[in-house]
Amino acid sequence: MAAQSRKKRKAYMSERSRVLRQRLAHSSSSIYDKDASSSHTTIPTNGHSRSVFSPLNLGPPSHTCCYCGALFWYEERIDRRRHTTRPLYNKCCKGGSVILPSYKPPPEPLHSLLTAVDRAKSAHFCENIRYYNSMFAFTSMGVNVIDSINDGRGPYTFKRSGQLCHRIGSLLPKRDKRPEYAQLYIFDTQNELMNRLRVGTYKNRAFQPNEEIVAALMQMFDAHNPIVKLFRVARDRLSRAGAPDDHYFIRLFGSPDKHGDIFNAPVASEVVGLVVGDLGTSDIGRDLMVEDKAGNLRKVKEDHCKFMAMQYPILFPYGEDGYHQNIAYRQCRRSAGIKRKRVTEVEYYAYRLHDRGDDFNTLTRCKRGTQAYVIDAYCCMEESQLSHFRTKSFQQKYRTAPLKEIHDTIHRGIIEGSEAGQRIIKPSSYVGGPRYLYQNYLDCVALCRKYGCPDLFITFTSNPL
Repeated sequence: MAAQSRKKRKAYMSERSRVLRQRLAHSSSSIYDKDASSSHTTIPTNGHSRSVFSPLNLGPPSHTCCYCGALFWYEERIDRRRHTTRPLYNKCCKGGSVILPSYKPPPEPLHSLLTAVDRAKSAHFCENIRYYNSMFAFTSMGVNVIDSINDGRGPYTFKRSGQLCHRIGSLLPKRDKRPEYAQLYIFDTQNELMNRLRVGTYKNRAFQPNEEIVAALMQMFDAHNPIVKLFRVARDRLSRAGAPDDHYFIRLFGSPDKHGDIFNAPVASEVVGLVVGDLGTSDIGRDLMVEDKAGNLRKVKEDHCKFMAMQYPILFPYGEDGYHQNIAYRQCRRSAGIKRKRVTEVEYYAYRLHDRGDDFNTLTRCKRGTQAYVIDAYCCMEESQLSHFRTKSFQQKYRTAPLKEIHDTIHRGIIEGSEAGQRIIKPSSYVGGPRYLYQNYLDCVALCRKYGCPDLFITFTSNPL
């Protein structure tokens, strides 16, 4: 039986190699043969045919989701085996389960800068949008941005290293220290324009900010951003403080349900937080407290509703709420079958990053700023997933240890399984983890065992946004 199996396998591999050589020979001759174009295999795609050697052009997305109006390509439909005139797509809103309020178009001058009304000024702004954003950001990113990868030989790439950690300092800078981030909205506002210009050039010596753009953005945020209005109120309170011992705090609400409906856009400074003089013994929960004088930076939690708005004020000119834990599913047939009742971070960002025909999506129009936002969102989703894996309810049934370590543990007199091995285990569902890689390796070995060793190793490269 073994000899017969080996004989069959040898014959199969020989036949397979012969067919592959014929295909390669035919492909090579077709490239250089001018008359071979008629013999190319044609592939039908969405109403038109193309050669295997011609580029694939799907054109703009021509279909919309019947629930949320997200644009998508016909090739992205759920059932790709069946051709239909009404394709279904569920990566945007999960079949109508996730419906979020639309963001308003940005105010002027941001709208003109993003729509290239003045091409020269818009090109300068979009190319340096990350530096302009850092002038108005309330929080620091806490990671190292690697710009050396952009050497001019390819599209712009946003790359950073380190653990994501948005941090915010005190309302006032230390003595003989220049103001940064949120302090620029409170300290020395008579020279605020020059302070912001110095911040921009400090980040990048070669960057020359446009003073007209910075002044116009300052007026825009003062008029439309409720977080900026809240910090301006704190500035006025601190300037009127009587005794030097008076202390003030800014309390930024962690979830929108503290000020009414979660789907209402903020319209006044009172809805995002309060300026208080005494914390007392109140429970702050997920709220963010910013002190007037503090020695250490404070980390902003990823599930704070203003987490992204404070880091990317240009992408959120109205200080709109981002992801938080109180976003509920829309009541529909699809959501009724889901045990979970709240929207996850993955579902939230999947909804926000889809274009819709009647929606001016500022998040996807800021080019290099959009790249930074997408990577930030990905890091937030990874952190949320890891936090779930670290919970006691998830880890109480898992524990791992090498066999030798188990023997040593028993010899030391430890017989309780909860006292041996590694406490926190990343399952195979975590992409990039050791069990994920090992499971993929086993799948590859199983495929090779059933179908034979592969003949071609094909890789795909995707350009960034």
